[in-house]
Amino acid sequence: MIAECKGELHYFAARVNDLENDPVNTAKLIQVRHENIIKLKTETLAGYSIENLEFIFVKAAEHLPGTLNNIFEKEKWHLHMDLVRSWDDFIPGQIVEFRYYWIWHQGILTEANPSQKTITVIHYGAKHLFATRTIVEEKFEINPSKQDIYISRPDPQYTYTPDEVIRNAKERLGEQKWRSGNRSYDFCRQCVFRKRNN
Repeated sequence: MIAECKGELHYFAARVNDLENDPVNTAKLIQVRHENIIKLKTETLAGYSIENLEFIFVKAAEHLPGTLNNIFEKEKWHLHMDLVRSWDDFIPGQIVEFRYYWIWHQGILTEANPSQKTITVIHYGAKHLFATRTIVEEKFEINPSKQDIYISRPDPQYTYTPDEVIRNAKERLGEQKWRSGNRSYDFCRQCVFRKRNN
């Protein structure tokens, strides 16, 4: 089971660039493979994989014609991710997506320091891949010219101000409630987006 989950994870990671070249067909493949990974029923690894693939679902949703699958519909609204090309692209109070334990991970950016080549992020961190996840503020050394790092560009009419986003994130430092429906991407969304009335 674990080997199958790892295979699915590598498959999804390889599909990011394909979305730009063949968006519609690639989005359909992602939808099918997402359903496959859920069926594997390996909660720890499969669940963690699904968490880190949600941003791929966002990108896929933009290319699916007609009625979207529920998970795409849920995740796609008003959120756009741009590749960071320079330090000027880092905006505190936005969602950043980066590699963490070799897989995609999301957090709230609180500071970018080009002189030290570091970013500070509030996120669900862990001492190792299967350790208890805790919301922490952590500094990472990065190089935007050599690493793929993404930053959100959400529609401001649906979001808190950057200062409010950071405050929301800091209020949850120390939290250990990581579970289905409250993973890294869910935490980021809750900090960034204002609650909607249905």
